[in-house]
Amino acid sequence: MFSKLIVAFALSCASCSVVSAEHLVLTKKIVDENSDSFSSVAFSADGSKIVAGSGSQARVWNAETGDLLNTFRKNIPSSDNFVTSVAFNKDGTRVLTGIQCNGTPCLYRIGVWDIGNEDEPLEGIAPNTDGDVSQGAYSVAYNSDESKILEIGSDIKVWNAADGSLLQTIVAPRSYDASIDTAVVTSSPDGSKIAAVWNITIVLYNAASGEEIAKFYNGPKQPIKCIAFNHDGTRIVVGSVESTIKIWDIASRLPPFTLEYPGTGSANSIAYNSKGTRLAAGYENGHIIVWDTIERSNELPTFPLMKAILKDELYVRGPPPINSIAYSPDGDELLLGTGDRLFRSTPSSDDTLQVWEIVSAPSAAPSAAPSASAAPIATTSASLLSSVVTLSFMIVYLIV
Repeated sequence: MFSKLIVAFALSCASCSVVSAEHLVLTKKIVDENSDSFSSVAFSADGSKIVAGSGSQARVWNAETGDLLNTFRKNIPSSDNFVTSVAFNKDGTRVLTGIQCNGTPCLYRIGVWDIGNEDEPLEGIAPNTDGDVSQGAYSVAYNSDESKILEIGSDIKVWNAADGSLLQTIVAPRSYDASIDTAVVTSSPDGSKIAAVWNITIVLYNAASGEEIAKFYNGPKQPIKCIAFNHDGTRIVVGSVESTIKIWDIASRLPPFTLEYPGTGSANSIAYNSKGTRLAAGYENGHIIVWDTIERSNELPTFPLMKAILKDELYVRGPPPINSIAYSPDGDELLLGTGDRLFRSTPSSDDTLQVWEIVSAPSAAPSAAPSASAAPIATTSASLLSSVVTLSFMIVYLIV
């Protein structure tokens, strides 16, 4: 289950381009024949465990060995109901799950699980008391101090994490249709703001009062798939079905920075590293792209810092969609959850958990910026790393 794939390429900045001093190496792949596509993934705060939502269950693995530690699925009664989002608490002893009810009533929409107990959730929050099979949590998240749990579905609900009581309801905009539109929610690092996606609109709320602070419009044909705050809560970033990533400055509300790379498909998931200097994105067409988010002359680099395409002879239909991506706490690894819910295969070789390591390599002297045709070159053999790097240098040299 372990394999390697090396990628090397050139980096472009506002005034120069260098061959990247880092590249991505696939170090772990977990194929679980008992799992569905992996919809959501997360590292524990100490990096020792990973959790993933897959079909109607959530599972926890040892991040170092890949050994399965726990499976949480009690009272998620049907394969039609699936786990939409997962998260660890800060000490890694509990797992938070959001559950979407599709065709079968859910007993609850949010589960809080003890790592040491697979049998029953510690809490079943947001009970479905009226039997509405369309209800569900599209996205859930802890706030910064874990005193509250945020849920978005037909509206935003804020729950007391200690006793499961409902603290607050923030009503969705009138234009939002929960049956067809996308919705995602997250909390700012300091817990003072809530950011919510309502299809093509991002709304920023005061976490204490629920009052609207700001609104950002993504564009008429760009429903949003994912959202994140940067490390200090000064910016919001979203990824859309049109493959674009936009970064808004909250204070100035100026037109956003836009990052895009052709041929990637929908930007399904995004994640900042802990320092806010890099943004990783997972795309529908199996692309992993890491963007540099350090401004130079009030601009962001428009060429990826690192890029890779999932490639494996076991894939049934080519590179599978990357549904979720997460940085390790130290920023040295990326965790991916892949798979397509619309197509099933046996065994489920397209449904994998993957860990990619960010590996340093010797840097190069500045050179002229490459064209878009100077694309990264991939090889399935670690022994060819030096030739790949050399070829990248040759491409830059020829363009000069």
